[in-house]
Amino acid sequence: MNREIQSLNLALRFIKLICPEYLLEEIEGDLIQKFNQDLKAVGEKRAKTRLIWNAARFFRPGIILRKNFSANLNPIPMLQNYFKITLRNLNKR
Repeated sequence: MNREIQSLNLALRFIKLICPEYLLEEIEGDLIQKFNQDLKAVGEKRAKTRLIWNAARFFRPGIILRKNFSANLNPIPMLQNYFKITLRNLNKR
């Protein structure tokens, strides 16, 4: 049972590294539930293999980019630019 917990913890740590926090709880719950079902259905060794495979399937650009990309846009430089362009256009006319 201890080795099962180790492989489960390893998979969950991997998921924590790549998943955004707002998806983490749901994905962890799904992985644990699937692992427990596989444990009863196919045994410990295959359940661990499937757990690792299921965790690795989340390693894709759609998930990773959600975690690393943040949209902290500062509108002040953009507004300054608009103001400059407006002044230049007024001076031109």
